[in-house]
Amino acid sequence: MVSNFEAIEKAQKSVALKVEEPEVDADRPWEDDLLNRHEIATRLTNLVANQEAPLTVSLHGQWGTGKTFMLRRWQKDLESGDQPYRAIYFNAWEDDFCDDPLLAFIGQLSEYFGKAGQGSLLEQTVQKALPLIRENLTGIFRATTGVSIDLNQLAQRDKSLLEVYQEQRATKDELKKELASLAKKVAEETGHPLVFIVDELDRCRPTFAIELLERVKHIFDVPSIVFVFGLNRDELCKSLTSVYGDIDADVYLRRFFDFEFNLPEADPIKYCQHLVARFQLDQWALTLRGVRVKSTAWDHPNVVGVPAMLWNALDFSLRDIDYGIRLIALLVRSAPADLPPNDYLLSLLIGFKFKNPEIYRSLISGRFRTGDIIDYLISEAGAQLNGRDFVAHLDWIEGFLYCVDETNDRRHDPGNEAIAEIDGLLKGEHPREFRVLSKRLQHADERNLRRVHQIIRDMRFEGMENSVFGHLARFIDTYQAELRR
Repeated sequence: MVSNFEAIEKAQKSVALKVEEPEVDADRPWEDDLLNRHEIATRLTNLVANQEAPLTVSLHGQWGTGKTFMLRRWQKDLESGDQPYRAIYFNAWEDDFCDDPLLAFIGQLSEYFGKAGQGSLLEQTVQKALPLIRENLTGIFRATTGVSIDLNQLAQRDKSLLEVYQEQRATKDELKKELASLAKKVAEETGHPLVFIVDELDRCRPTFAIELLERVKHIFDVPSIVFVFGLNRDELCKSLTSVYGDIDADVYLRRFFDFEFNLPEADPIKYCQHLVARFQLDQWALTLRGVRVKSTAWDHPNVVGVPAMLWNALDFSLRDIDYGIRLIALLVRSAPADLPPNDYLLSLLIGFKFKNPEIYRSLISGRFRTGDIIDYLISEAGAQLNGRDFVAHLDWIEGFLYCVDETNDRRHDPGNEAIAEIDGLLKGEHPREFRVLSKRLQHADERNLRRVHQIIRDMRFEGMENSVFGHLARFIDTYQAELRR
């Protein structure tokens, strides 16, 4: 028979520390679409369908909004429909080691059509591109060795600059004709334009990103080719100004795109649900619930709802949420199996670590007052205060805080004074000044008072020692450093 300890230990080991992006199932590309990105992809499909004129589209989204998730699945979706497209997914960041983006583009085309058994479609295009790529071998050599050598110096010694320019211009025009011919064949075969999906542009070297856009504008601007760029426009603008100085990067980028769209931010609850499932924290939480661990309230709804509620109130970005969930996974894996971290207090501590260092320091030093923490959360919560779930979670947060708040009790018994003041309220007593309770609890209805009262009574003597903030903070500070390496 498996003991409770062994069951928890086994569940801990199943929690993932790093999750690789899964391969997309071509037959069911949207089966794991918790963020509802299929709807946005359908709109993009409607936009590019039957497009004959050259078209360039940007899809802007903050980190964590699901750009890559959507674009990878959209590419598979385009290829697997009743009237399949030719769609190429290109992660630009993986190829920014190239000095010339044209080489990366031709390489992507060659690989794609080669896998499709249609390499002959691209043969002439590759041949026409080679002279332009050779013109940039000097730059590649310089970037990798630091030495400037003109590989074409001898061949061009007797040529004027005008002759060199005319040759390059003619080569570019020939390449555009071959690309147009390739796109026309694809359109005749499929009834659709060739779709080139370029992702992660904002993560590339600024010079590579701009040269890539310039190549698209000057060479790939031919009929029946559609480019869709997934990028974080804000980050790309920052990287451009860091290299090129005081320019209006937003206006500069706008000239490259025919249409610009914003990807809506994901719902934080759904995003937490997505991450919790990916890191297998849900199974660990269900195990804790099954063995009735006293010191924690973790269960499947809480493992999603508690971090999302708290962090949303503290205005976490999706990047912050991702970072926080990974930190929880690390802490869960390293905590003693018989003393798992308390979900509410851990989520609270991570929230203040990222968003309010002053409160974070007060928590880990033991110089906090529960009422001040609760009042601050309410001031930050805004519209969430109208939700029943938020109020219910606040009861648990406040109850657990009183259990570890040693500053509010003269007899060194955390929670005693809170219980006494709640008892007074339940009896109809209203002292002029409350020493312990938050303003929120002073005006709470009887149901909330009794719930906080019960939480303190149940938890203050059993298992809360593992929730002391200083102990949790040592884990957080250690693993936060690890995550950033």
